[in-house]
Amino acid sequence: MVAERAIARSISRPVREQIIRGRGCGRVLARFEHACDVVTRRGSVIAVATGRVGDGPLNIVLSAEESPFAGVEAGAQVLWDRGLLWLDGMEIDVREAAVWEPRVDWGALRHQRATISSSLASPASLFRAHTSGSVFSTFLGADGPTDPFGRAVLNRARDALEDLRDGWDGSLPALLRGGGELAGLGSGLTPAGDDFLVGLMLWAWLAHPAPRPFCQVLSEAAASRTTVLSTAFLRAAAWGLCSAPWHYLLAALGKGPKADIPSALRAVAGCGATSGADALCGFLFLSLRQPVAAHLPQ
Repeated sequence: MVAERAIARSISRPVREQIIRGRGCGRVLARFEHACDVVTRRGSVIAVATGRVGDGPLNIVLSAEESPFAGVEAGAQVLWDRGLLWLDGMEIDVREAAVWEPRVDWGALRHQRATISSSLASPASLFRAHTSGSVFSTFLGADGPTDPFGRAVLNRARDALEDLRDGWDGSLPALLRGGGELAGLGSGLTPAGDDFLVGLMLWAWLAHPAPRPFCQVLSEAAASRTTVLSTAFLRAAAWGLCSAPWHYLLAALGKGPKADIPSALRAVAGCGATSGADALCGFLFLSLRQPVAAHLPQ
């Protein structure tokens, strides 16, 4: 018997394409207070989230703001059939959900590069204030972590970031090394190194001369070395897909320095414990061109 029913208010276009066509199945990968991650039989990830989380490239967003996931168990079976999804006793109807497009208009944004560069010329302290939660903020000129784990992450990342710079300039071996070294670096379901790579790929869609091949190589170099959830976010970023806070930030940058960039930065930095700050560091790393060796802890 279905114990509870929920209505989805929005659904990411790629997720809708997966579940609206017919039957499928998966299992609960992880459950949080306001989100439940599902891994499908083919290895993709669907995130069922409350309105407090909002839209993202993997997301089905429920109408409810409060969490209905308290009784959901990791490993529980998930089924769907033509717009109805059954999640450990809960039926979720996505048939009337608004379709949310996770891919921004990169072509238009690339035409706004001069304005965006002007926006990024804001005082460095503005950006450091919103990346301070990340160990990678050291590479933007902030003070480095003093704990042994943080120092170990930075020491491993230093050579990887040099490789990523060379990879940006066209060295395929360096790009593969850099992506492989950062993949899985840190702790959690989306380690800090993966989040950094997500941000770097979003910068590539804005600024690299060949963003699609650059991002595809980078994401696949990292995919086999990290978690299932991180792999899903890396592959989404490789296709230029990003969450609603990133849409907000990119739009603000495109409007110029007079836009409310601080609010947009706060929205991105507030994603996860440090995921947003780590991704911001990746986005800013090549745009701000700080020296890799700056301020590393001893």
